[in-house]
Amino acid sequence: MSTIEEIRTYYDRIADIYDERAAKNPHISISDHATWSWITVHLPKQIESAILDAGGGTGKWAIRIAKLGYRVTVLDVSAEMLRVVSRKATEEGLLHLVSIRQRDMEETDFPSESFNFILCEGDAFSLTPNPERALREFYRILQNNGLVSLNICNHYKLLPLMIQRMRTFEEVRRYFSEPNYGQEPLHGATFRTWRPEEALRLIEDTGFVIEMYAPRQVLADLLSEEVESIMKRDEDVMRHIQEFEAEFIHTPILAALGGHVVIAARKVACTSRGESKGR
Repeated sequence: MSTIEEIRTYYDRIADIYDERAAKNPHISISDHATWSWITVHLPKQIESAILDAGGGTGKWAIRIAKLGYRVTVLDVSAEMLRVVSRKATEEGLLHLVSIRQRDMEETDFPSESFNFILCEGDAFSLTPNPERALREFYRILQNNGLVSLNICNHYKLLPLMIQRMRTFEEVRRYFSEPNYGQEPLHGATFRTWRPEEALRLIEDTGFVIEMYAPRQVLADLLSEEVESIMKRDEDVMRHIQEFEAEFIHTPILAALGGHVVIAARKVACTSRGESKGR
C-alpha cells in the first residue's frame, strides 16, 4: 500500500489536470452517471443534513450535492486538490455550503457525531493504508442512524486478467489469498482490491448495518474499441450505455461483475446492552 505522504504527493502533482483528464475518459462519464444515481438515492431526506465527502478530491460530488442545497465538507490529504474545490465553490457561488479540511480520513479532527451522511467515492477507501481505522473514524463522526456510502475496488473483476498473466497454480492460489498479489501500482499509487464479502464483513464488524451493495462500472470495462469509437460520436449510444450502467448500480446480485462495488451502511444507535458498537 502507498503511504499517506505518497498519496498526498501524487494528488498534489496532478490536481490541476485531474478534472481535464477525467473529462476525456468516456469510461468515467459512464461510471459517473451511475454513481450520481446511487448517491441521490442515499442522500439524507433533510436538506439541513451535514455531509462529509471523505477523500473528495477536486469536489466532483461535493459541488453537485451542494447545488441541491446540502452543506458539504470536503476532506482530503491533498492541499492542491482542495484548492481546486475552493475555486469551484467560488465560481459556483457555493462557498456558504462547501467547506474544506485537509486531513487524513483515518484520523480527522471532527467532533463525534458531526455528520448525517459520509460519502467515500472513487479510489479513496481503496487507497487508505489502514481501512479498519478509517471505518472506525467514520463510525465515530457519523450521527446515530447516519449512513456511510463506500466505494471499493473489486478483487474479482481482475480475476480473468490476472489468471491470464499467471503461469502456475501457486500464483493463482496466492491471488486468492493475498489481496494485492500480482498487481502493479496504477497512476503512481498502489490500490487495495477487496473481495466484496471481505469488505462487507469488515464494515459490519465496525458496527454498521449493511443496507445495500451493488456493482459500479460493469459495462465500461467490457466495451470494445469499436463500441467506444461509436459511443464518442453518437449521443444515443452513450445514453443507452449510461442507462444500463445506472440500472446495474441498483442490482446487488451483479456486485461481483463491477470494477468497483458501492456499499451503503447505517450506523445503528446502540446494541441490546445500550452501548454503541465499534467503539
